[in-house]
Amino acid sequence: MNSGVSNFGFAGGGGSSSIDYDSGPSYSSGYNSSYDSGSRHSNENLLPGGDAISSILIFIVLAAVCYLVVKKIFDKKSHGHTSNTQNDSKANLSGILLNMDNNSTGQEKWIHEEGEKIFLSYQNDWSNMDSEKIKAYTTARYYGHVCLMLEALKSMNRQNMVDNLKLTKVSLPFSVNEKDELPTKVTVLFKFSGRDKLIDVATGKTLYEDTAYGACENWKFIYDGKTLKLDEISQPTESGSHLVKSIEDFARERQLYYSPDWGRYALPTRGAIFDGAVFRRADINNHIIGKWKDCLFQLYTYSKMPDSPEAYYLVGQLTVPKKYGNIIIKSKIANDSNIKILDGYEEFRMEWEDFNQYYQVFASKGEAVTAFELLDPSFMANLKDRELDYNIEVVGNTIYIFAKINGIQRENYEDLLDVLALAFQKLEF
Repeated sequence: MNSGVSNFGFAGGGGSSSIDYDSGPSYSSGYNSSYDSGSRHSNENLLPGGDAISSILIFIVLAAVCYLVVKKIFDKKSHGHTSNTQNDSKANLSGILLNMDNNSTGQEKWIHEEGEKIFLSYQNDWSNMDSEKIKAYTTARYYGHVCLMLEALKSMNRQNMVDNLKLTKVSLPFSVNEKDELPTKVTVLFKFSGRDKLIDVATGKTLYEDTAYGACENWKFIYDGKTLKLDEISQPTESGSHLVKSIEDFARERQLYYSPDWGRYALPTRGAIFDGAVFRRADINNHIIGKWKDCLFQLYTYSKMPDSPEAYYLVGQLTVPKKYGNIIIKSKIANDSNIKILDGYEEFRMEWEDFNQYYQVFASKGEAVTAFELLDPSFMANLKDRELDYNIEVVGNTIYIFAKINGIQRENYEDLLDVLALAFQKLEF
């Protein structure tokens, strides 16, 4: 993921894409900051020679000519298509045959039309967190993933809003003859611009906002003989970015849901390793999500600053119905200097001396009892014998189990999922 740009994935697609394909499956703004911070020049230097007024007049004439030429080309390519926000889908449908010409078959035109309808509906329904409407045009598999992603947002009291959406291109990577049957799997490429906002529902505050220019996504549909059902959203070059096939297989084998790039709309901002995390810089990738009973769990890689030597973590996250206050169980073996003990925490020693040799326990005032409840001796003994040196942190009703890693390995995901499952069993909700 590139630094300084890129943030969320439009409409929970597990990350969308941009014209900047190095950023992985999350979109990047095409905005060039140098334009505002040093690329402006005085009028006298716009053209070599001549006085300033002549230079200005010539510049204006040239700019006007360029504008008319570009506008004419754009209008010809887009067939007059312009898109408003996702809340004005009817207006958008006036241009559903983007990239279609007189030689396009009825089959191809139908795919374009249905694909764009779903694209616009999904952006709107995701923004409104309306899973029931999303269910109508998604496969059962993808709908299950969407529901868990929305639940993750709700658990953090957040909402991901998409607006100022403008489709600039809709195309097919294949052709369909009029007499041919449509294939079972259909892919439609969308190119678009829009604004992505992360909202704190309780306060109405915008936590982060970014704008994508020229973002590209592959929307993969299943054709059931009558309708298209959305089954996946990915970046055209996703396989060469964050996707790790072994982790994807690991999730599929366990009937869990995998996203190469979760984006940042579920980035925690509280806790020892997340303290100081900034949406524009921090990153979550290779994300797996699932559920045990009514408890949501997630596994992912996290870095506060991906393009720096900052520590890279594998994190297991368990959201539980009970609030435990604030607790940190820090591994002495790992001796992680990135774990800062925040103000208001007290250190506690356990009666089990072997435990005290390996771990330090810190809890906010008044939380000693709940800290002891979590520290089941058999669980902690199991934890210290693992290959990774795990730390544990509890923030309210969220439990994080995390460790530094040097690379992404399936074995580590398997181990962490086992640790999470064991913790879940010990807590006995």
